[in-house]
Amino acid sequence: MAARTRRSRPVVLRERNERGFALFLQNLKSVLNLLASADELETDNSLTHITDLLSSRIEGRNNVDFYDSLDISYSAPLNLSQTGRGRKRYEITKDQLEHLRSLYFSWEAIARILQVTYSEISDDELDEIYRTVTGSSSTGPLTPNIGRRRFIGALRSRGWSIQRWRVSDCLRRMDPVGTALRWRMTIHRRKYYVPTPNSLWHIDSGHKLIRYKLITHVCIDGKTRLILYAACRDNNKAETVLSLFQNANYHVGAYMIQHRGPARGSIITGSSVHNSRVERTHRDVYSGVLAFYSRVFQQLEDEGNLDVLNDVHIFSLHHIYIPRIQNSLEELVSQMNNRPVSTERNHSPLQMWERGMLENLHSGHTALSETEIEHLG
Repeated sequence: MAARTRRSRPVVLRERNERGFALFLQNLKSVLNLLASADELETDNSLTHITDLLSSRIEGRNNVDFYDSLDISYSAPLNLSQTGRGRKRYEITKDQLEHLRSLYFSWEAIARILQVTYSEISDDELDEIYRTVTGSSSTGPLTPNIGRRRFIGALRSRGWSIQRWRVSDCLRRMDPVGTALRWRMTIHRRKYYVPTPNSLWHIDSGHKLIRYKLITHVCIDGKTRLILYAACRDNNKAETVLSLFQNANYHVGAYMIQHRGPARGSIITGSSVHNSRVERTHRDVYSGVLAFYSRVFQQLEDEGNLDVLNDVHIFSLHHIYIPRIQNSLEELVSQMNNRPVSTERNHSPLQMWERGMLENLHSGHTALSETEIEHLG
């Protein structure tokens, strides 16, 4: 008895398609011959010539290479009706994911099976996004001094998923000097313990632009580094910060003691050395946003166009630049909250916040109580 030869699936598909295509050509030639006999075609019989040429091209093609190059696997469809920024979302159902997970496929394997890939975007389009994020001469500055991780955060906030090596290449193309300067900067981080998200918020005001009567107010979650707000105002009054965070200086203490009770550490005051999270954030705010405006204001002074002792000049400066600075700060917050943090397995602050809230939901911490989450979270 002769042994049966087992053929691979691509070979079987190739032979099946070849037979189907040959049958199609035969039927097409029969139709053309029928029409030619009825004098419906031109004398050069152009359609017959095209089919003969197509048949010869297909027969002369290396069939193995041709069919091996065909994409015969399934890929998750895109939602073409989606509008807005960023790439189109994949249409992947809950049943698909549950089925593949029930077969113990890892998430990386599921992504390969469904052919979920990085965003398809050209280098020119990536460079244009960089120019949008950093600002231009026509639209004004936004966040001019941006590194790789913040740029990744900016892309994520816009719905783009781009490989890190492509982000690095973009920065080297668009800002080679800044990229080289950032290589020498090493961040030394302090380690300290905060039990859960929402349990300790650091608030502080920055005075880098105090010469121009501008104050930056920042609030950051101590556990996850999630920036809750960053705002530019023309004063440092308690009422101003109260409108941002429902508390400030004296008002903060009064509010927290009133709602949480005395003698339980509801508010910690003192030297800023104990407020390292927000002090580090002030550094990012200055290098990412305020440094540029500081140079602009200094140049206006040097040219004699700005007098910091003139109330009209200061009022005009605030009227023009506070909305611009606030726009830059909002973009910076979006970048920082979506950036990968190297010391946290490249999770973003938003991911750490979400994970921490779920992992500690029934821990009994006051910060994660249902009333607290509804009121502040």
